[in-house]
Amino acid sequence: MLDFLDTLIGFTFVMLVLSLAVTAMAQALGAYLLELKGKALRQNLIGLLGRLSDKGIDLATTTIDQILDDPLLSSPKMFGKLFGGGRVLPSVIQREEFFRLLLDFAARAGTLADGTPAPTVTPLDKARQALKTTLADHGIPDPIKTLQALRLHVLSLERSHPDLSSSARATMAMLAVAGDAATGGDFVGKLNGWYDQTIDRAEELFTRYIRVVTSVIAVVLVFWLHFNSLDLINRLSVNKDLRNTLVEHAISQYQSYTPPVAGSAPDAAAAAKSTACASSAFGGTVATGADAAVPGANDYLRCMGLGELAGFEILSMPHSLGEWTAGWSRDPSSGQPRQLIAHVFGLLISVALLSLGAPFWYSALGNFLRLRSVLAIKDDKSREERQMRTEP
Repeated sequence: MLDFLDTLIGFTFVMLVLSLAVTAMAQALGAYLLELKGKALRQNLIGLLGRLSDKGIDLATTTIDQILDDPLLSSPKMFGKLFGGGRVLPSVIQREEFFRLLLDFAARAGTLADGTPAPTVTPLDKARQALKTTLADHGIPDPIKTLQALRLHVLSLERSHPDLSSSARATMAMLAVAGDAATGGDFVGKLNGWYDQTIDRAEELFTRYIRVVTSVIAVVLVFWLHFNSLDLINRLSVNKDLRNTLVEHAISQYQSYTPPVAGSAPDAAAAAKSTACASSAFGGTVATGADAAVPGANDYLRCMGLGELAGFEILSMPHSLGEWTAGWSRDPSSGQPRQLIAHVFGLLISVALLSLGAPFWYSALGNFLRLRSVLAIKDDKSREERQMRTEP
C-alpha cells in the first residue's frame, strides 16, 4: 500500500513543480508582458463608457485610451525604446478615480468666446466634446467647476473626518457634489450601478485570457521536454530509489511552497522571478543559428525550478533541435525506442494534467502526505505486533 502511495506522492510532486513553473511563466507573459489584465480592463471600460455616453464605440475607445495613458495610472514600458515606446496599461482603476478622469478629460474640450463648442478637428477633440455633451445632458454642464468642487469637498472631509480612508472621502465627495438630479446624479447613478459589474467582467475576461496562455505554455513545455506522465508513473512503480528520492523531496519541500489559490490575482513575485530568469538566461544570447536559443531556454527552465527534476532524469532537456527531434523516436534517458502514437498520447495526457493547475496539485500532495503519515504509523504498529508474536 505504501509503495503505491509513494508512487502517487512522487508523481504529484513532479506535477506540482511543473505546474508552479507554468503558472509563473503564464503570469509573467500574460499579466505583465502581454498586459492581458490591462487589456481586459480597457475593453470593459470602453463598453461601460459606450453605455454611459451613447455617442458611439469609436469615441468611447478614444476616450478610454487617453485616460488609461495618463501618467498617474500608467508607467513607461521596460525597454520601451527597443519596442517602440508606449506605456503599460493599468490593471486597476477605482470608480471615483475614473469619474474624476472623465471630468478632467471633458474639461479640456475647447469652447469659443461666446461659449459655443470649438470646431472639432481630431478624433481626440471629437471624443472630448462628445463626453462634455453627455455630461451636460446629465446635469454637469461645467466639468471644470464640478472637478474643483470635488477637490474642495475632499479637503473638507479630510479636515473634518481625518479617520476616513481616502477612498471613503472620494466616494462621499462624489455623492455630495454630483449625487442629485440637478448636478449629475443620473450619470453618477449609472456609473455606480454598472461599474462593479464591469470590473467583475474584466476579471472574468482576464481569467479566460490567462487560461489560454497557461495552456499554450503547458503544451510548449511538455512537448519541448518530452514529458510523458504515463512513462513517469511506470518508472516510479518499478524504480524504488527514484520513488523514495521524490518522496523525501516532497516531504522536505512541501512546507516551503506558498499555497496557490485558484483564481487569485497575478503573483507579482512569481512573475518577477520568471522575468529575472528570462533576463539571465537570454540576456546574452546572440542568434547564430537554429540552436542559438536552446541553451538559454534550458537555463531558463533550470532557473524556474526544473533543474532538480532534470537531475533525476525525469525531464530531458535537449541540447539542440536535432536532439529534440531524436527524442520523438528514442528516450534520451534510457535509450529505449518510443512508439510515436503512444508517446504523443502520453504528452497530451501530461498537458491535460498540468491544466488542473498548481492549487490542485498542491492540495493533492498535502492530502497524500497526510495519508502516508497515518499509514506509516499503522504499518509500524503492525510490524511491532508481528515481531512480538514471533518472539519466543
